[in-house]
Amino acid sequence: MTEGSSIYDEVSKPSLLSSDTNSLGGPAYLEVGLDEVLQHAADGGIPQQWILYNYEPSSVEFYSFKEPNVLRMHPTAGLTRGGTFVEVIGTWFRYMPEYGIIPHCRFGDKIVRAHFDSSVRLVCQSPANSDVSAKLSFEISMNGVDWTSTGFHFSYYEEPIMTDIYPDMGSVAGGDEIFIKGERFTNNTDPNEFKCRFTPVSLSIPPKTIRARFINSTSIMCPSPGGWSEADRMVLQVTWNGVDYDENHFQYSFYSIHNAFPRSGPSNGHGGDIIVRGQGFRIDTNPSCMLNGTQWEPTFVNAT
Repeated sequence: MTEGSSIYDEVSKPSLLSSDTNSLGGPAYLEVGLDEVLQHAADGGIPQQWILYNYEPSSVEFYSFKEPNVLRMHPTAGLTRGGTFVEVIGTWFRYMPEYGIIPHCRFGDKIVRAHFDSSVRLVCQSPANSDVSAKLSFEISMNGVDWTSTGFHFSYYEEPIMTDIYPDMGSVAGGDEIFIKGERFTNNTDPNEFKCRFTPVSLSIPPKTIRARFINSTSIMCPSPGGWSEADRMVLQVTWNGVDYDENHFQYSFYSIHNAFPRSGPSNGHGGDIIVRGQGFRIDTNPSCMLNGTQWEPTFVNAT
């Protein structure tokens, strides 16, 4: 700014604080400089000019921070209603509100405050966005003004409508194809995060997840995982981003066959009943047996 013949500039001078280094940045004091032009007649009567700088101390500080680096973000997609927690892993994250250093995330053109967890981890909650046509650039800022391109992108998808699964029962050996019907299914997200989760209702064991397969906008398929120690009912849920699972709570059950007795009988068919023992048998699924290519309805069924 100018006042008369004087010009004032903002000039930063390095501080003497131990945290102020050339590599990591740090606080710097701000002072106001006054430029005064002095006239002087030199030999021969030719005027010469000198500029005199006077600085006045100020209580204002400016903090220089190292530009952050993002190594990973998860997930890379979320529902259009927003609210997905996105984990950002990197280096040189800072939170110093006294200097205005407050981390932010930008999803396309929408900005949200980030939660500072540590110098290597931020968490951002995705804002609502109806744009499902393209992947949006993802950027971060330590002050909400200067933005760093991360090289990562974030996709939005509409909340799927899931109406039915078939079949709803399979062997503990796994490998059965389970088809899920509905609407608004998409393949615009990371296929590595498109999964089905099977959570036991009674067994005290962790749930299992397995990759799902997109068929079309109304059908997807999940292969059932194997390796269960016992038969049990499962809550089957689907996620398109590895984080947000549906809340339909579809029921899927596993059965296991332990043995059958007797293992032989007369060829005239006048033998007694064949008892098949196991776990997870259900009357409502209309179980049947096949003997030598001929299907037979059971005379009695219970869970074992």
